Amino acid sequence: MNQEILYKYTKHYGNNIMVFIKLMKKRIFMCLTSIRKI
Repeated sequence: MNQEILYKYTKHYGNNIMVFIKLMKKRIFMCLTSIRKI
C-alpha cells in the first residue's frame, strides 16, 4: 500500500520536475538573448 502511494507520488512529482526544467531552460534562454541584445 505504501509503495503504491509512493510510486504514484514520484510519478506525478517527476512530471512536475520535467515541466519545471523546461520552463527554466526557456527562461535562461530568454535571459541570454536579452543580454546579447544589450
